[in-house]
Amino acid sequence: MSWNTCMYLPERRSLIRIVALLVLSPFAVSGALAQPEAPRNDAGATKAAEATGAPEVYETLSVTNTTDQGDIREIANDLRNMLPHARIYQMAAQGAISISGTAQEVQLARKMVAELDRPRRSYRLTYTLYELENGKRVSSRSFTLNVAPGQRAYLRQGTRIPIVTGTASAAEKSSQVQYIDIGLNLEASIEGAAGSLRLHTKLEQTSLGDEASGLGSQDPVIRQSVFEEASVLTPGKAILLGSFAGAGGSKTEEVEVVSEVVL
Repeated sequence: MSWNTCMYLPERRSLIRIVALLVLSPFAVSGALAQPEAPRNDAGATKAAEATGAPEVYETLSVTNTTDQGDIREIANDLRNMLPHARIYQMAAQGAISISGTAQEVQLARKMVAELDRPRRSYRLTYTLYELENGKRVSSRSFTLNVAPGQRAYLRQGTRIPIVTGTASAAEKSSQVQYIDIGLNLEASIEGAAGSLRLHTKLEQTSLGDEASGLGSQDPVIRQSVFEEASVLTPGKAILLGSFAGAGGSKTEEVEVVSEVVL
């Protein structure tokens, strides 16, 4: 009897182990299923949903202070760089920029245009031409131009002289006439931003000579003097640009400019 008990003891232990595994296996499976999931990064998905799922808003933004098409193009490019998902179109002829995007994008575009489309300062340039005699100033003439950075201003003063260039018909005794400008031509332009502005000046003087041209009694001799200079613009300070010989060659003139900010 004792032999039989010892003989079946290993089998009973194996049976107990099998029963224990069957009882514990549901808990093991449920424990494995109950493990927490790895955290997911939904920030990118949320942004993508906002970019694609949010309703689109269309608005036309007026550019009132900037008239140059190049400047309007730069504002539109800034908007495209800051708002890559929005659709932005430039309407330079109407001085406007249209945008189609989310309400948040349109609001940011409206703020950017208001900051970039600010009134541009212009400068009042007063040129003075001094006539010199024995190194001293004996007379002067002044001219005033208003120039904004990135633009040019012109001044022309003088007389238009007719020149006969040919005869249309000998029977009708009619002639072909061409007019030329005699006098002063002044051109000024400003480049750069505030604090580093550069002024470019070109001055041209023409006059009629006393001598004959030798080609004909009606063909005049035209004398010309051209002065061209680039300088740093300093508002409120007189700048002597230089001097040149007058168109007649008998006198010397100095060119001076003073700039003022026009608000």
